[in-house]
Amino acid sequence: DLDYVLETMRSAGLGTVRQYARWADLEPAPETYRWDFWDRIIPALKRYDLHVIVVLDTSPAWARPPWEQSNPHAPPADMTHLARFAAAFAQRYAGQVLAYQIWDEPNVAPHWGSGAVDPKGYVDMLRATSEAIRAADPATLIIGGGLAPNTEPGGRNMSDVRYLHEIYRHGAGATFDILGVKAYGFWSGPDDRRVNADVLNFSRTILLRREMLRRGEAAKPVWALEGGWNA
Repeated sequence: DLDYVLETMRSAGLGTVRQYARWADLEPAPETYRWDFWDRIIPALKRYDLHVIVVLDTSPAWARPPWEQSNPHAPPADMTHLARFAAAFAQRYAGQVLAYQIWDEPNVAPHWGSGAVDPKGYVDMLRATSEAIRAADPATLIIGGGLAPNTEPGGRNMSDVRYLHEIYRHGAGATFDILGVKAYGFWSGPDDRRVNADVLNFSRTILLRREMLRRGEAAKPVWALEGGWNA
């Protein structure tokens, strides 16, 4: 099945796979790693000349706070535990990973636990994890963001535009090489070119780019990690 899928991707002209590395599954106990899945995936991708973006996401129960035991999407209580896992992963597969996306949709519930989202907390995660990965595999790239488009002011969900502003305010710029975005058009169609913080459409990415330009990050690329329209 794996060979069939990768061959089909290659035939379709695709060149990059974005695959979740679920920390909750890969380190069920501290420093006890299960690499079997990735030990099959990485050589298979190489056979088909496919690049891979690894999404570091979820946390094991032993690393989460007691009140988050039912939610694997909650961040760890101690970011050094995630950084240690990231370093182990990057060291094992050094030179074979195009980029690491650090967490997914940290600006909405339940991806930052049961409380309010925390832009500063995400910057702390980015800083610890990116340093660990870069030390183990200096040639790989770090993707920050992967934010969920929404228009809410804060609390359990925060607008991706506002959230990006906040993480830059807390010094995120130095922690990532690429901004990852979710380039969805929702229900509006490809011809909706409005650029407005209150509108969810494909052009919303322009607002994120403008924030990058305000922060002097014109040279930093934007990658669409997901995209499309509602049928």
